[in-house]
Amino acid sequence: MCLQKGLNVTESLAKKFVEENKKSAIVKWVNEKSNIKDSVNELIDLHNAGVPDGQKLARLETDIYRSPAQHLNDSYVSGEIMKNYFPSAGVGSAESGMLDAFLKDKYFNVSVDKALQALSGSDKVRKISVYPSDFDTKAKVISYLDAWNDSHDTAQKVTYTDTVGTMMSMVQTMLNAVTYVLVAFTAISLVVSSVMIGIITYVSVVERTKEIGVMKVLGCELGSIRTMFLLESSTIGFIGGLIGVAFSLLASFVLNNLSTILAAFGQGGGLDLSGLMGGGYYYMDGGGSAAISIIPPWLMLAALVFATLVGLVAGILPANKAVRISALEAIRHD
Repeated sequence: MCLQKGLNVTESLAKKFVEENKKSAIVKWVNEKSNIKDSVNELIDLHNAGVPDGQKLARLETDIYRSPAQHLNDSYVSGEIMKNYFPSAGVGSAESGMLDAFLKDKYFNVSVDKALQALSGSDKVRKISVYPSDFDTKAKVISYLDAWNDSHDTAQKVTYTDTVGTMMSMVQTMLNAVTYVLVAFTAISLVVSSVMIGIITYVSVVERTKEIGVMKVLGCELGSIRTMFLLESSTIGFIGGLIGVAFSLLASFVLNNLSTILAAFGQGGGLDLSGLMGGGYYYMDGGGSAAISIIPPWLMLAALVFATLVGLVAGILPANKAVRISALEAIRHD
């Protein structure tokens, strides 16, 4: 049980602590004498007795409690701020001066319960902290609370804060922003790589113009010539994909074993990167993992297929050029 932030005690000790505090003079004063509603209304009546109707102040309808100390809790209001609750009409008169003097150097709470809670003189429950054992249990707790709120009136609804969910949402927002930037760079790299593969294949066509002419004279089919250059460009793309996957696997291995690697070189011993994934354990569809970086096999296969397709598309124009070359001109080419 927690009485104040950072102070956790047993329930029996907390009850004893609260019961003893209820007997203290300051808690009794808050309960019995801190309400200033009647005192303020008496001053307002004195003020209203000597001013026209247009300058009269409204009487307080809600209870206002004087705080026994400044900054007792986050709900205190200073006397200077309290004066803003009253119209400016009549300021400067003797009656308003009495009201100003009454409020000067005093502090107030809008709720006596908040003052008592700050003094640990109330056994009312302010909040209940729930610590689910895993994310699945957390989801069930939230679903239960949502179902409760949907089936009950406003006064009975439970206000809760999903701290982990809020943090994960913020992290997800940042990751999305980083992802968008990386996608932009990837798109630029894709265009550049496609152009470079096309240029390499085009240069190959130009350098092998005579060879193409010989193949045409010998009766080689145009489709076979086109296929040959498309296979070459696809191979370039496939090799590029292999290199990319290899670098990704190496970076993933280094990231997952960074603390071990640094420790082997006598640096960064005890480095813990688990906080990058909220405690080093997160959940995927197939279960949990303590790794920081995971590259699933299907993603590597997809990367290879995509790189091969990029090479294939980039080689279409150079391959068509090779097909359109005249056999006679190709043989004469030096």
